[in-house]
Amino acid sequence: MEQMTVYRKSISIEDRDYKEWVVNYEDGDPDEIRIIDPINMKLFNGDVFYFEGENLNLENSVTRQRSLCGVLVLGQNKTFGKWKNRPLFKCIPFDKNLPMFLIPYEQKNNFSKNYKNKYVVFRFDNWESKHPIGKLLNSFGDVDNLNAFYQYQLNCRDLNISYRKFMDATRGLGKQKKNSSILGLLEKYDVVDLEDEEVFTIDPEDCLDFDDAVSIRKDKKAKYVLRIYISNVSIWLDYLKLWGVFSDRVSTIYFPDKNYPMLPTILSNGLCSLVENETRVAFVCELHIQKLKIEEIKFFNAKIRVRKNYVYEDAKLVTSTNYLRVYNLVKNLNEEDGTNYLPFIYDSHDVVAYLMVMMNHLCASDMSSKRNGIYRSIVMKGENMEVVPEKIRTFMSLLRNSTGGKYVRYNADIGHAILNLKEYVQITSPIRRLVDLLNMICFQDNYGLVKWVDEGKESFYQGWLERLDYINEKMKQIKKAQNDCNALHLCYTNMDIIDSFHDGYIIEKEERESIFHYMVYLNDLKMIIKMKNILDLPVYSSHKFKIFVFCDENTLKQKVRVQLFD
Repeated sequence: MEQMTVYRKSISIEDRDYKEWVVNYEDGDPDEIRIIDPINMKLFNGDVFYFEGENLNLENSVTRQRSLCGVLVLGQNKTFGKWKNRPLFKCIPFDKNLPMFLIPYEQKNNFSKNYKNKYVVFRFDNWESKHPIGKLLNSFGDVDNLNAFYQYQLNCRDLNISYRKFMDATRGLGKQKKNSSILGLLEKYDVVDLEDEEVFTIDPEDCLDFDDAVSIRKDKKAKYVLRIYISNVSIWLDYLKLWGVFSDRVSTIYFPDKNYPMLPTILSNGLCSLVENETRVAFVCELHIQKLKIEEIKFFNAKIRVRKNYVYEDAKLVTSTNYLRVYNLVKNLNEEDGTNYLPFIYDSHDVVAYLMVMMNHLCASDMSSKRNGIYRSIVMKGENMEVVPEKIRTFMSLLRNSTGGKYVRYNADIGHAILNLKEYVQITSPIRRLVDLLNMICFQDNYGLVKWVDEGKESFYQGWLERLDYINEKMKQIKKAQNDCNALHLCYTNMDIIDSFHDGYIIEKEERESIFHYMVYLNDLKMIIKMKNILDLPVYSSHKFKIFVFCDENTLKQKVRVQLFD
């Protein structure tokens, strides 16, 4: 008997209404399997199926197996029949490539009849009729509730990642005798003693996870010794044997109502945080500078004791002798060729930004010579910073370096690009960002700065190197979630923002189907918001804008946008 050929395929649905889709056909596939009707065949985006003859069989369907997020449409009080004697309501998934679902839901008695749409989590139940049926798992709350919106963003972007094992493994640390952990660590690792140095931090007012610090001194030969200190998270993970329980969180997430830390708080706000008057272990970049020329650079690990946790632009900070030394040195270095990292140095925000960019760039230059590390690959669009308006030049420079592009492993083109700061590593925020932690591990291995105790370090590092696509996707979703939540929070809690006009700049532009899609930076709010317009406006042109909040007609999700009001 002749064996039947099996053709395995997958489908990509391009829109919610199933107007366009793509199947990965190959040359030589028979015509009878090319006739696909994904709605009648009950196929979801990403489904994997196979043909035996003309018969289609479903092999794998992620949509049928995972939890989904969406908006349950109750506000119209319109039902679509019943399922097991319960009225069916429309549910619009967050994923724009999934069709509308129907979900059985019993409305609570509401004499005002003022029903509101809800953010929900649901699962696939069946697809026996025109629309798939879902099973409600949880409701975050009404769509006009800020906390419900935050939870929805966290879940619909797959950012609600558990780190229970990580938490459990660190739970006992808080019960240990004060300083016993740091003393135990210092017995196992070689570090330089810099506890007598006048080290200080500069951060936002409510900061608890201090991961960078600075000190400066001047010797008899008028040479400055500038040190940048970064919390050495990697040593703590090694000492406490935590490599194997590290979660899939790739960054701390900052929402208006709370933060979702990458590390358990006993580490992020405790042992790893460079808190004043506590002994801590730091990765140090030491610069010897004379006549505004960097004569020597050293990297090593040290134990330090921060003298003061300053707040940006605080009166005590801006009158501090050591801060003024750092400020003046940084301001002058920034005017020299080779150390001109930012367009301008105005205040303490710029000082910290300069020090971080400089250290990241110096580490990148060093790591590229070793042909390893994880780099920030930025797609430059041809313009130089001179064409950027002065008011936003520093912001755009930092935006490119910190959030533009994606993370890539070392390649042959990296070394040349680093010279122009188009690519550089991130190493200065290991408490908050996984890539910085990985680069710190790599850098220390390059120079043998740490004799690792726990053999789990290598599999941790190599394992994450293979998951850069995952890191890039999660970082992209975190950025979107933070922007959306912060923008909506600002509009809800300060109505003057809605009523006011705002000066802003067009910073990005893309034309799609005769409509221009813009990214607008609002100066006073230091916020980026999207805008659509039929007008072709130049990038970096300045305009007057108004903010408005609306409910998207396709997703029923609340959005913040700007309108042009020149």
